[in-house]
Amino acid sequence: MRIAIVGCGWTGSMLANRLTEYGNVDVYEISRRPKVVCGQGIPTKEFEKICEKHGLHPEDYILWRGKRCYMKTNYVRSFPITNLCTFDKQRLIDDLIKTSSANFHFAERLVHKEKYDLIVDATGKRAILGKTGKERIIPCVQYNVKFDEMPLNDFYVDMTRIKAYGWLWFFPLGENVANVGSSALNGAAAKEQVESFLKRHLGEILGKMGKPVRMASPKDSLPFTKNDNRIVGCGESIGTISYNAEGNEPCAKCVDILIERIHDLENYKAHVLREFKNLESEHKFIRAVIKGNSLQALRYRSGLADGMKKIGLKVSLTEMVQLFLGLC
Repeated sequence: MRIAIVGCGWTGSMLANRLTEYGNVDVYEISRRPKVVCGQGIPTKEFEKICEKHGLHPEDYILWRGKRCYMKTNYVRSFPITNLCTFDKQRLIDDLIKTSSANFHFAERLVHKEKYDLIVDATGKRAILGKTGKERIIPCVQYNVKFDEMPLNDFYVDMTRIKAYGWLWFFPLGENVANVGSSALNGAAAKEQVESFLKRHLGEILGKMGKPVRMASPKDSLPFTKNDNRIVGCGESIGTISYNAEGNEPCAKCVDILIERIHDLENYKAHVLREFKNLESEHKFIRAVIKGNSLQALRYRSGLADGMKKIGLKVSLTEMVQLFLGLC
C-alpha cells in the first residue's frame, strides 16, 4: 500500500511513526520544519501510553507534573489534580520523525494524489478533505515566558470574562518558565487578555506561539472520508479537539482508531463518533456559556464534568455547582 500523510504536526508525526508497517509512507508538510504552536498540556497517564506505543520514554519529555489547578470565575478556586502534565512537544515530534522510516517532504505540498492508495489529512485546516461550512475559526494567542519569579505555582485557568474575552491559561513548563495564552472569538481580545496578564507579572518573552484553531466537533466535521475512502481525515481535521483548544490527547486517540481501522474504513466514522461523543457535549456547553444560555449549559453540563474527570481534578458536588454558577 502507498500512503501519503498530509501535515506533520502532532497527529501527522504519530501517524508517520506507525503507518510504515502497512506500506510505503510519504509525509508532506508545507513548513520547513514542524513547529509547535499550541499548549503542551496532556493527561499524564495517556501521555505515558503514547510514548510506550512509539517506543519512547515519557520521562524524557515531561516538563511539569501538576498537583493543583486554579480556576477563576467569580473568584479563584483551587482543586487537586492527579493526571495532568506538560511535555516537550517539539522534542517529541522531532523524535517521532527521526525514528520513522517514512519519506518526509518538508516545504512541499502533495501534488500527485493519484500515486497513493490512501491519503490521510492530518492538517488542522482540512487541506485535503475540504471545509464543512460548520467550523468556527477561533484565534489563539500564546507566549512562552520566563519569569524571575513564577506568578503561580501550578496550572491556572481564568474564565472570568469568558463571554467577551474567552479564557486565559497558565501552563508551567519547568523552573520559572510557562506558556501563557488566551483563546477568544475576537483575536484582539485574546491578545489583550494575555498582554494584560504579562504586564501584571513581568517576564521575558521567549517566543510567540498560537494560531487560529478550527473549532468543530466530530459531528460537525463530517465527512471523515471521501473518494470511496481513499482520502481519510485524522485528528483536528475531523474535530478531535475540545472547545478549550485541547487536542493532544484526543488526537492521539484518533490516531489509534485509524490504525485499528486502517483496513476497515467503512466503520471508522461510527467508531470516531462513539469515542468522542463527550466532545459534542463539551462544545455545546461552552457555546451555551458564551451565549449566556444557562438552561442550555445545564443540559450539557456533562461536558464540564468529563473534562475535569479526564485530568483527575477532584471536585465535590457543591464545588461543581459553584463553578457552574460562576461560569453562567
